[in-house]
Amino acid sequence: VATISALPASLKQPISPPNLTNFARAVVGTAAGLASLRVWKLSNEKRGQTATRVQFEALTYAISLILAASALYYDVWLIAIGVSQISEAHSLTLRVRSMLIDAKRLPGPALWVSSWTSFFLLRLVPHALMLYLFVTA
Repeated sequence: VATISALPASLKQPISPPNLTNFARAVVGTAAGLASLRVWKLSNEKRGQTATRVQFEALTYAISLILAASALYYDVWLIAIGVSQISEAHSLTLRVRSMLIDAKRLPGPALWVSSWTSFFLLRLVPHALMLYLFVTA
């Protein structure tokens, strides 16, 4: 509970608290690994999407990889980057939807509900809270 109440202050600090540093490194390292995997997959993309869309998505993951790798190298802003990676759980629902469509199956209503729920709870709310914390700092 003490750690959760200290999270807003930790987000504003470039150096992680010692009790959270190893966990934050693990989260950011995992995010960097997943970003590199996604960039590699997108560079080999053969679907019928426009090249611009695939290039844009690859660029966003490459930027994510660079930020995560820099944070790990310099050991700064790990908590803020780790919290922002919560939104990748929403990306997971989008990836499942994409895989179903690729397999010529329509996503069911439960997947649509989970996609929108995860968008609001795991992407919009954390990013809005982080924006509020940084704007009011």
